[in-house]
Amino acid sequence: KLGLRLLRCRQCRLCVHEECYGYAPTNKETKEFLCLACASVGSTVKARERDKDGKRREFQITERPTDCCLCNVDDGLEAPRA
Repeated sequence: KLGLRLLRCRQCRLCVHEECYGYAPTNKETKEFLCLACASVGSTVKARERDKDGKRREFQITERPTDCCLCNVDDGLEAPRA
């Protein structure tokens, strides 16, 4: 069925439905899929909190976050693994 095709992250092997993950439904194979958690490694994010000079604090993501961005599962079989 269109939109229910599973995508598997090439790095952590997490499987998601393309439509559930926010991708437009297709019938094409996606061999280079990288989940958002794996893709975030190496990026810099700005926090809401500010430092003593009033600038937003920046953090470098050095490892894959283990919290699921789609649900509240953080342990067990369904939890993403790094």
